Amino acid sequence: MNVFCFGLLNLLPAWVTDVLHGDEITNGLLFSARGLGALICALILASLVKFKIRGKLWITGFLVTPVALFILTLVRWIPLSLIIMVVIGWSMMMTTNNANAMIQSEVPNALRGRVTSFIVLVFNGAIPIGALLGGVAVEYVGAPLTIMVSALILLFFALVAWFYFPDIRR
Repeated sequence: MNVFCFGLLNLLPAWVTDVLHGDEITNGLLFSARGLGALICALILASLVKFKIRGKLWITGFLVTPVALFILTLVRWIPLSLIIMVVIGWSMMMTTNNANAMIQSEVPNALRGRVTSFIVLVFNGAIPIGALLGGVAVEYVGAPLTIMVSALILLFFALVAWFYFPDIRR
């Protein structure tokens, strides 16, 4: 998720100018739409904290993210792009928040700090790698194809998680 989605968000300004033919206002709106989706997700997660459905929510977010990214590559209309960015923000938050919560709830108290540090290292370390790979790919094949391929890779991993780790959904 961090390599093939979060890292690609660094391409958003190029996407705005080259694909949507927008400006800095369009860029700000797209980032704000993603933030709105994350806020909606945070409110949903806070309201569902007493239910034991984190795994179902995690896989839902993991499956929605690549589909939304793929749809974004096909859209050239700014209002629809904003709606898709809300969905992307929601699904990204749903995936990362639940993954973090599920890992921390399974770790013994004595190891929680170490595990959290490792999660932060992997999470924050993967984003620049994704940005670098995405930037190189954009130079050769363009932003739409780069994001489309990244979405397909993410979908592959989401389907692997769906089929090979059914316990997470339970």
